[in-house]
Amino acid sequence: MRAVLALVVIGAILGAAGLAVWLLRGLRDDARSRALQAARWVDFHHTKDEITYVGVHKIAIFRGETLELERQLVREISTTARDYTQQLFAARAEAWSRAIDLNNPSLMQ
Repeated sequence: MRAVLALVVIGAILGAAGLAVWLLRGLRDDARSRALQAARWVDFHHTKDEITYVGVHKIAIFRGETLELERQLVREISTTARDYTQQLFAARAEAWSRAIDLNNPSLMQ
């Protein structure tokens, strides 16, 4: 009788632990899903090895970390170009406009 009772108690404990893990996993998946749905396109630019890269990327914030989901390059600009500043401003304006369009697809129709 004690053995049966012990098995029932152990089964209940394992069942409760399994249910808790399942519920927590569901909450985590819900939070990730909400973060992905809230993802937005933003413009970026950075320079590496005398080349400036300008584009847009879709980012989500999940658990305090920034996740890059997609990336589109608008332009690569040599930092030694005579008209570097003008090219950079034009590329950043294009990236900014593209981010707006990608965040509002109904405006693109």
